[in-house]
Amino acid sequence: VAVRGTLPWREDSSVDSKTETKLTDLIRQAGLAPRSSGSLAPYFIVIRGGTPGTMLPLSVEGTTIGRSPGNGMQILEGSISRTHAKFFVDPEGEPRITDLGSANGSFLNGNLIEPHVPMRLRDGDRLQLGSLVVIKFVRLDPCEERFHKEMFDRTVRDSLTTLYKREYLFEQFGPLLTRCIGLGLGVAVMVIDIDHFKAINDLHGHDAGDEVLKEVCALLRHHARQDDLIVRYGGEEFVFALPCPNIIRAVERADVIRRAVEQRNFEHQGRSIRLTLSIGLTFTMADKNQSITALISEADKKLLEAKALGRNQVLSTSSAANTINQRVRRDLLTSTSATIAKKIGNAPAYSEGFQTRP
Repeated sequence: VAVRGTLPWREDSSVDSKTETKLTDLIRQAGLAPRSSGSLAPYFIVIRGGTPGTMLPLSVEGTTIGRSPGNGMQILEGSISRTHAKFFVDPEGEPRITDLGSANGSFLNGNLIEPHVPMRLRDGDRLQLGSLVVIKFVRLDPCEERFHKEMFDRTVRDSLTTLYKREYLFEQFGPLLTRCIGLGLGVAVMVIDIDHFKAINDLHGHDAGDEVLKEVCALLRHHARQDDLIVRYGGEEFVFALPCPNIIRAVERADVIRRAVEQRNFEHQGRSIRLTLSIGLTFTMADKNQSITALISEADKKLLEAKALGRNQVLSTSSAANTINQRVRRDLLTSTSATIAKKIGNAPAYSEGFQTRP
């Protein structure tokens, strides 16, 4: 099940916007009207048919719910109608839900709602949409809102890196495929590994290793787009799933990430640490409906090959994409070498206090 929306993030949050919890089954939500700090914010909390505990914010101006992308809350589940129901607040300030003539019905606390008849919602009411999705209505004050948000983040995020946990990837990959089918895109899966990470721990200590992990993850988030999924898969290994038109474009994006880490000077307690990444990559058109397990396995094999070939490179399941990437990488190295040589050639034979030998 995929629900399209975004979770609100308070301005006083200490977590930057790139770590904001954006589920793939929560891709887009209608804009929320500003509210005073003491008012109650309406939400649906996912009970069944998505990631449990997901907070779906509602607009007091009205939120339509259904499969169509034109809804304020898009739910990509087969038994949900294109325009299924609408939440709104009436002139007396009472929250209400209306079934908009859906094919498979809406059920409030187990009772079928008559179409086009607004029903009052009370805190704790359960709403079933179609045959699968069950959500609970709540109104939260700012303190409760933050509490629910933080508790939900703890269930889906790695505490050290703030990336998603691997279980989250398995939950959200299906909705990502559904999203990509609608856009006519494919999905690329990268398995990313920090080269010689054990040596960093051995030489600089585990605190340095933790700092390196956090900085690498910050770079990964910086290069991520809204619909991308990045998870810490285990240790120093990460999985990056992203919508993409073809494997060549995916390899280009992977190499941008690889170069960003290679060129970055990581520091810990005044000591410089240089890193490289090895990346294995595979690609599928979304309508082929390949499992995330199979795609990770394919990408992991290419990762092992990349390491065997010397590390610090991207290797994909497409020989054509690999050839293009190697050519681009060669051109970049040649261009960099020529720039350096030119600078050396233009440099004076000596500088103050340091004279070259004849």
